[in-house]
This record gives sequence, C-alpha cells and structure tokens, in this order.
Amino acid sequence: MGKDVISVIIPIYNGELYIERCLNSIVNQTYEYLEIILVNDGSSDRSENICIEWKKRDKRIHLYSQVNKGVSEARNLGMSKATGKYIAFVDVDDTCESDMYYCLHERISKTHSDIVYCGLNRRNQQNVILRQQAGIDSLQCNISVAIEQLKEKYYDCMTFNRLFLRERIWNDNYQIKFKNCYAIGEDYVWLLEVLRKCNSVSAINKYLYNYYMIEGSASHSICLDKRNLYHLYALEECSRNIESMVNTGKNDPKNRLYIQARILTLIAYVKKDYDYLREIEIVVRRNQAEKYWFINRENSNISKMKQVFMNITYKLRVNGKITLWIYNFARDKKLEIR
Repeated sequence: MGKDVISVIIPIYNGELYIERCLNSIVNQTYEYLEIILVNDGSSDRSENICIEWKKRDKRIHLYSQVNKGVSEARNLGMSKATGKYIAFVDVDDTCESDMYYCLHERISKTHSDIVYCGLNRRNQQNVILRQQAGIDSLQCNISVAIEQLKEKYYDCMTFNRLFLRERIWNDNYQIKFKNCYAIGEDYVWLLEVLRKCNSVSAINKYLYNYYMIEGSASHSICLDKRNLYHLYALEECSRNIESMVNTGKNDPKNRLYIQARILTLIAYVKKDYDYLREIEIVVRRNQAEKYWFINRENSNISKMKQVFMNITYKLRVNGKITLWIYNFARDKKLEIR
C-alpha cells in the first residue's frame, strides 16, 4: 500500500483526563505512517505538560499551542501544519480501534476516493456501547449522491471517523477552513464545503471509531446558552447550502434545525426567556422549518422517541412544562439522541 502519511489532527482543550487513553489508541495503530498533530488550545489544566511527555516518547508527535480560540481554529492550525497525503481528525476524549487507519487507507487506496469513512461506536464513560453507526460497505459515489446521503442514518455530518485527501481541502489554491463563528455544528458546515470539492466518497462497514458520550459536553447538553444558538445558525447554513447544491425537497439538516429549535423553545418558555425565544423563532420562520417538519414528521431518519416528542409539542404547545418533562424523561431512559 506504500508509505502514504496520514496527518492525524487532535485539538486539545483541558483534556488531561482523556489524553492518555486517546494517544494510546493512536500511537499503537497497525498503520504506522502517521503524523500526529496535537494542538493545545489554551488549556488551563495539565494537558500541555502531558502532551510534551508524549512528544518525547514518539517522534511522530508534533505539538503546537495557541491561546484559546476554540476547536475550529485548533483544527485550522493543525491543517496548516499537516504534510501527509491524507488528513484525519480525532477528538481528545475519543479513541480509535487499532486497525482503523489501516482499514481506511486500504479502502481509499483501492477506490481512489477523496473521502473514506467507517462506522463508529457510541459509548458511555463505562465503555458500554450505546449505539453503533456504520457506512455502507463498498459504497462509492459522486458528490450529488454523497450530499443526498447526509439525510441518511449511515452518513452523518462528522469529521472524526473519516480520512480526507489533503489536496482536496488544503492546497496552494484554496484552504477549506472551519468557521470559528460556530461553537457547535462547525463540522456540518465544513463537511458540506469539502463535499463541493470532492469527486467520490467511499465507506467501510466496520465500527472503528469510539465516540464517548461525555455528560455536560457542548454537543450533548441542551440548555439556554449561545452554543445552542450557534448550532441553529450552523444548521441554517447547511440547509441553505444543500438546497443550492442539490434539488431536493427533504434534507436532514432541516429536520435537525426544527427539532433543536422546538426543544429550545420549550426550555425558553419554561424559563420565561422571551428574548431567546424570539431569536429562535426568527431562525425557524426564516427557514420555514416548522412547515417542513409538519409535512415530514414521520421521516424514517428521525428516532421514534423524537417523533413522539415532536408530535406532543404540536398537541400540547401551550403546556411547555409537561412536554419538557416528558422529553427529559425519555432522554434519560434512552440515550440514542442525535
């Protein structure tokens, strides 16, 4: 398969509890030709010191530090330093199976794809698998098909279970950067921009990335703060981009946009945060998301629990406290929230 170098970019912000677990899974990959780029994003804990010790142990590890600018700028810095033929991303609180990069490289080499992705295990902190998501084996497609697949269960808007041909995203003519205006959802927007430049996407039906559900993390918390508004804005941009790229009446980002908006609307109603409520409703109206959901509320891509929740919100719209209690109860009992 040759000696193609894979640049693995790992943004780190206060990850002292997870760095050892993460890096152990990377340095022990069966595919050895790795350039491991650690970007310390202004951590205030022992993260940088731990990274320095790892750098001494393995010559493939490179460490860069910046003042805290967020995960998007950390990934951008990592891409600017990458020299490998391929680029990959890993979150510091996650791990990879030992043959992940061997399998991804084997598939991308055989198919000559621009992107290849694998399945993932969603795990809790006790390492129990809560749910698995996988790609379709031997899939190869053009850009239009890839964008259509963003609506499906097996093709999510994630960056970390993928291998990207570096020249498609970062070269002398253009650099596709993560936008730092989104605290959540930045990967949705970035991946769509990458797909614009790609010719083919392939996948392997193996669960090789371990995605840990960290309680209280930005991507799993539902509360009233700016991060959730950023998520809405990111989904809003994705909805616009997909519609401009492919003529389709249905797309997953619009489903997500409306679901997130309805949940936040309920919380804003209970907390009597009317300024926040107005901002959410502006996004929903601008995208006609409510109308979209009403027409497609039985969409198979939406979990049954969310379908029940959304239907409750229509019937009990004025009773936000009851609906919110039902949703939180269901969410506690079933952690398959996406």
